[in-house]
Amino acid sequence: MSQVFAARYAVPHMLEQGSGYLLNVASAGGLLVIFDTISYTVTKHASIGLTEWLAATYVDQGIGVSVLCPAAVRTPILAGKGDTPEGRGAISTDELADMVIDGLAEERFMISTHPWVLEKFAVKARDYDEYIAMMRAGRVAETARTAGAA
Repeated sequence: MSQVFAARYAVPHMLEQGSGYLLNVASAGGLLVIFDTISYTVTKHASIGLTEWLAATYVDQGIGVSVLCPAAVRTPILAGKGDTPEGRGAISTDELADMVIDGLAEERFMISTHPWVLEKFAVKARDYDEYIAMMRAGRVAETARTAGAA
């Protein structure tokens, strides 16, 4: 709810001054399914939905809106997950900061850190059944991989 509360507070001030910028942080989990936790996936989907609504509602009134959807970033949350889907291809926080700065400078709505996320998201947009099958297959493959490593 922090993004809702922040928007409720900030938007009236931005409208009054005729400009402003909101950057909400979601996750690649807001675009795709993350199997580890339903609450994480669902709340990140909600964050993207809120941010879409804010952009569609306020961009013509001088308020810029972006959503950051990072995948793996090397932070303590990924400790010990080096060879898992969550840890593979992780970027540094400095790389993330550069991507955010570039995305805001370009006033992009979606700031994504990993091309593979947008590739899977494109499948989702094009064919939901194909997307669900792809996600299920990925889960089966990961389960088999981890069972073989045990």
